[in-house]
Amino acid sequence: KIIRSLRRWCLLSLVLRFSSLAFSSGTVPQIFYTPVLREDVAAVTKGCPVRWEFFKGKCYFFPTTLQTWNESQKICAEFSSHLAVVNSEEELVFLKSRTQLEKYFIGLTQKDGRWSWIDGTAFDHNIFSLNLGSFQCAVVGFGSTDRAMCSVSHRCICEKNA
Repeated sequence: KIIRSLRRWCLLSLVLRFSSLAFSSGTVPQIFYTPVLREDVAAVTKGCPVRWEFFKGKCYFFPTTLQTWNESQKICAEFSSHLAVVNSEEELVFLKSRTQLEKYFIGLTQKDGRWSWIDGTAFDHNIFSLNLGSFQCAVVGFGSTDRAMCSVSHRCICEKNA
């Protein structure tokens, strides 16, 4: 019994240390472990780096760190990419399927009452709808699209050509 109790105590101690380290480092631990799989290797052959996902000629990366919209732009730029721009309903469905449990910034902001994509692509209300509100940035997550405060930290989606 003493050995069993000691094992439980050691395991609990390790879990608590890991969780406090993960949250103090500014990253959010993943709920599911995602090892490098054959699909990742296949993505490399399609022109995407490891850990990036290929879809319709583009590569997408979903960093697990939390940052503001401006910081998200910088993170994506470090990977020679930009925040995701949604050009079709099919692309939106793909992104929604990858963002079920978190909100992710994308490259859409509102300025002077008009929504615009960071790459200058025209905003299409038929593809992308947003709830009414005063927040100036857009997020994808929890199976939907929504507005968010640009200064609040969320994950982000980076995009680049394959």
